Amino acid sequence: MKILNLKTNSAFLFLIFCSGCAGGKVKDSDPSSGKDTGLKAVAETTKELRASSPIDPKNLPKVEIKGVRDDEFVIGGALKFQISVSNYPMAKDWQFAQVFLNRRPLAPMTLESQNFEVIEGLNAGLNQITVYLARSSGLPVKSPLAVASVHFFYSKKVDTGDEKTEAGIFIISPNKSSRILAQGITPFDFVISKAMGRKLKVYYTLDGTTREVAPEAAPFEFVNLAKGPHLLKVELLDSKGKKLKGAFVKDEVQFLVE
Repeated sequence: MKILNLKTNSAFLFLIFCSGCAGGKVKDSDPSSGKDTGLKAVAETTKELRASSPIDPKNLPKVEIKGVRDDEFVIGGALKFQISVSNYPMAKDWQFAQVFLNRRPLAPMTLESQNFEVIEGLNAGLNQITVYLARSSGLPVKSPLAVASVHFFYSKKVDTGDEKTEAGIFIISPNKSSRILAQGITPFDFVISKAMGRKLKVYYTLDGTTREVAPEAAPFEFVNLAKGPHLLKVELLDSKGKKLKGAFVKDEVQFLVE
């Protein structure tokens, strides 16, 4: 199991890999850089292929994420997962797989299977792993199975034995990096996990004012918020309005309206 340090090892391996490419380079995935992340191209390619004639999926290039599943809780320590590739010879013509954690790239992968153990770059709450197969040019492979993604939840708290089965709520938007203009619309969305069929209530508090919202009606919008900082909190309760126990039944975010 290899431990990746996103600040040093990823960049080092990335440079080594690209030095052998025929001018190829993986595009920057940081949205703040203003560059094309490559993820948009993945989505467009997948959409085009799904609209075309059916192809036997057994022969298509395929990538899978193993070791972490959608809506899974990861509590404490490093995140461990595996990327597995099939029907795509990685050593041929500098083909590779690009792996992203929360839209930031890990080291390019040049093997059919590789284990990852990530310590840095994890968010408290919602996280995403995305991987796509690419040519030496950095462009995604044209296959609907050549891209994979999972969303999971992470907490640094030590597992006390019951958090993994408790429901949790996490704010998706707005977030600290949201750019919201005054007199505009502020999107409000959240995700609930591990509800296990129970009817749950959600209460949100915006700048001290608390209201109930129906979870199934999300996403919502706040309109014409005043300029300046705002504090948004959400809390998950049972069907009778009683507080739930667990490490993930509350979440909050501060954001700025310009």
